[in-house]
Amino acid sequence: MPTEPTQSILFLHPFLDDLKAKGCAPETMAHRLGVNQSELDDPSTLIPANTVYGFLRWSTEWSGEKTLCSQLGMRMAQGEWMPFLPLLAGGLTVWQFFLRFSSSARDQGGSAIYRMEADGQVALWKLTRPSSASSNAEYADATAVGFFVGVLKGALGEMYDKSELLVVTSDKTLIADEVLPTTSVLDGAKGTVLRFPSLWLEATLKAVDPRPNSPAVRLPDVGLVDLVERTRRVVQRNIAVVDFDLTDVAQSLGMPVWKLQSELRATGTSVSEIRNEVRKKIAIESIGTTDIDIAQFASSLGYTSSSNFARAFRKWTGLSPSQFRRGRVT
Repeated sequence: MPTEPTQSILFLHPFLDDLKAKGCAPETMAHRLGVNQSELDDPSTLIPANTVYGFLRWSTEWSGEKTLCSQLGMRMAQGEWMPFLPLLAGGLTVWQFFLRFSSSARDQGGSAIYRMEADGQVALWKLTRPSSASSNAEYADATAVGFFVGVLKGALGEMYDKSELLVVTSDKTLIADEVLPTTSVLDGAKGTVLRFPSLWLEATLKAVDPRPNSPAVRLPDVGLVDLVERTRRVVQRNIAVVDFDLTDVAQSLGMPVWKLQSELRATGTSVSEIRNEVRKKIAIESIGTTDIDIAQFASSLGYTSSSNFARAFRKWTGLSPSQFRRGRVT
């Protein structure tokens, strides 16, 4: 079974900030993404690409602004996308920027592939997505259009001529007029193509200043993010789901099952052992501080019966859940 690409939650930070400014509660956004609220600001939090696309659609619908994605994409090119500010610091040509952006994107979960084609007087900047991408990817495409048009505008300054730029994207109605007029946008297949004069590739990017009080964050090296910790987070988020199995964990991490198994085995653990550790930690830390019914508590940890939970708890502590709660052996 092919696995779904993932993205760092940092790709969504401009959206999270915008929605928060408009009154959307962080816990609501975390719920929509299936993460804990504390993970919203953690660069190592990886989200399945289709979940990201669904969140972009939900953000658009929640805000009531159909062109929200392209507008935020433009603002990201103006300093509201912290991980890529080093590339927007000035000094790079458009050509160098696109090449470095392509390389960076390739290392971030495989949700998009970028390719530059320059043939004579015409340059084509192409964005393609895997066949597994949902139809909601059109909202990510609109974000990309806003971002790259913003980069070109910033680099060219007064030399920028919108009539020389043509964009083919998934849904032209998602592109705001201030990004590109409708006469410069065509509907096409999944993905995006920017067509512009190849001379633009020689333009030099001007320095983009970060917005005030922006945190210093950068995209994680996905290959170096601790796999055991990433697995633990996925398991903990879904601990109440009885049938959330190895395959589900692997898909959430964007990895083949065999690779997840082998890499965890190399560290001396497994998904089942991690699940047991998560259950143990939650149970020992929480059961003595809550009056929740034992059967209900067991269900919240994904146990099918309170007796199964009681056996596990006695193995961990030498006491039954009730005895532990009372703080003495009866």
